[in-house]
Amino acid sequence: MTFDDVVEMVKPAPDSQYRLVNCKCGSTEVVYLHCKGAHGQTAWRVKCTDCMAETSSSYTCRHDAQVVWNTGKDIAFP
Repeated sequence: MTFDDVVEMVKPAPDSQYRLVNCKCGSTEVVYLHCKGAHGQTAWRVKCTDCMAETSSSYTCRHDAQVVWNTGKDIAFP
C-alpha cells in the first residue's frame, strides 16, 4: 500500500486512548492512516513510517486497527 489514498495521518500521543505500541523493528514512528476507498468510504490502517510495516487490512473503526496493530496480528512486513 502507498500513501496515495491517505486523507489524514495521525500520530497518537503516548497517553492517548488510541496509543500504538512500537513497531517490531523498534521504531516509535507508528501512525494511523485514514484512507479513502474506491467507493467513497473511508477506513483506518496503521503503518510504521520507518520500515513500512502495516496492518494487512483496513478497518472502518480506528479502534479495530489499533487492536490489530497492538496485538501484532495480521501485520504485513515489507
